[in-house]
Amino acid sequence: MPRDWRELDEDELRELEKAEHEIPRGWRPNPETLRAIEGEARTPEKAREVLPSVTDTSDLEETRLDTAAEGLKQIEWLKPEAWSQLDEYQRRVALDLAGRELSEAYHHPKPPVMISDQGDETTLGVYDDSDYGIFMNRAGEANNEKLLGDDPELALRTYAHEWRHSYQWEQATRWEKPQFMRLIDDPDQAMQWSENIRNYKEPDEDYDAYRNQSVERDARNFADKLVRRVYR
Repeated sequence: MPRDWRELDEDELRELEKAEHEIPRGWRPNPETLRAIEGEARTPEKAREVLPSVTDTSDLEETRLDTAAEGLKQIEWLKPEAWSQLDEYQRRVALDLAGRELSEAYHHPKPPVMISDQGDETTLGVYDDSDYGIFMNRAGEANNEKLLGDDPELALRTYAHEWRHSYQWEQATRWEKPQFMRLIDDPDQAMQWSENIRNYKEPDEDYDAYRNQSVERDARNFADKLVRRVYR
């Protein structure tokens, strides 16, 4: 049990007073944050000078995927036998619960999920960065399987793909804002995503380029790995 402050001698009181008034190191603004406040833009060269070096983030990513998958396995409504009995509203809720598990594992704000009519069957889901929302296409279909049909696997894969886009946008935005540099999981990857997002290729421009750009490859890989962990 700690002693009463009145029992401390003069030297101990001086040390206590010094500790109470010292600003913790992590709270001090770094020079790049001050430059950001003053309006100086970040450049890739400057970013590499101040960002912590990251040599390997694969272990962190695998751990997060495992954590998220274990959480998703506990959601009863995502199990095929339960999902097949749900109505559209309940399926949206199930995906929202999945988003909570993902966001907790990745320390990332959860975008709301909505079901909408997007005009064609080929579009499955969309992440809208302006509204920060995920829209699942009510009419979506792939390989003769309805997006919101009786098997939850396609729905979860689509939702995870679009959720990953929200994570990519968040990381890229943090990279572009020096005051958030300590909240970046992988600076090199965040910089790559930032450059890709600024030069994003739409599928109707060049479909191969669209599929092969870094944010799309990453979102597909992420969704596939997650679904395999949950349903295999």
